[in-house]
Amino acid sequence: MSISKRSRMTTIVGDVQKHTVIENVNGQVFIQDSVPANISKAPEEVLNAQNLLTSTTIGDRRRGITALAKIELPEATEALANALRNGYPDVRLGAAMQLASRKDTRAISALARELLSRQNQSLGDPNHAEIVSLLASFDRDAVSTLCELLRHPNSIVRQHVVVSLGRSGDAGATPYLVCALKDKDTAVRGHAADVLAKMKPKDSNVVSALIELLSDDTEITHYPERRWLLPTMSDTAYLALSEIDTPKARKAAKEYRALHAERLADATNPSRARGDRPLVIATSGNEGTP
Repeated sequence: MSISKRSRMTTIVGDVQKHTVIENVNGQVFIQDSVPANISKAPEEVLNAQNLLTSTTIGDRRRGITALAKIELPEATEALANALRNGYPDVRLGAAMQLASRKDTRAISALARELLSRQNQSLGDPNHAEIVSLLASFDRDAVSTLCELLRHPNSIVRQHVVVSLGRSGDAGATPYLVCALKDKDTAVRGHAADVLAKMKPKDSNVVSALIELLSDDTEITHYPERRWLLPTMSDTAYLALSEIDTPKARKAAKEYRALHAERLADATNPSRARGDRPLVIATSGNEGTP
């Protein structure tokens, strides 16, 4: 069968009427298939909006998504779900975002796929934050998906994911947040420490990971709300340990505070200076106590 720029076939299979839309976009062929019978029998406004989703004009496709978003009918929701298989990325993303606004869980995996497909786009892509925010709106239903996204190659995405996991408060995210403390991006590590400080998990692995960061004096420059402070990673880890407040965390925080005071005294009184003191925080002892 020869493929034109756009063709359409209609077949009947059992009680399902299948509209197969074949798209040839930049030499790649996409097939949007299997429209349920309840869509083919939907009100005309739904069918008209759905037909716009196969247009070669992006403006028409956007109008189609906008129209379906305004129709509060089950048929419109199903049309959006069917659009997740559309050949155009803008339609798939728009449909997933509208399904998320309707709290339809079919949006979770679709949003994750679209986020991963945008990994090579600009770090400032506004869709990144919005997509992660929509995933987080599903609360615990999306926690496992968010945890997997901590492997996303875009550091901005990982930052948004860490913050969203913190808002979820789900204890199941703790091991992933511990891994985020070792992320190559300083801002991701800083956000992870902040999130764990708020969650206050009584977990020795969390405390040990934060103690390791007490020797990291890298400045965290990616906090817009803290730009005037420019906190270091070690400061952030210290504050997190202070919040967690277990015996092991308190001991490490106390030692860090004492050493910090000595360094400050050396800086303000050169006659006291004895060179840089290595930061040594005890990690041994009763490992069973966080």
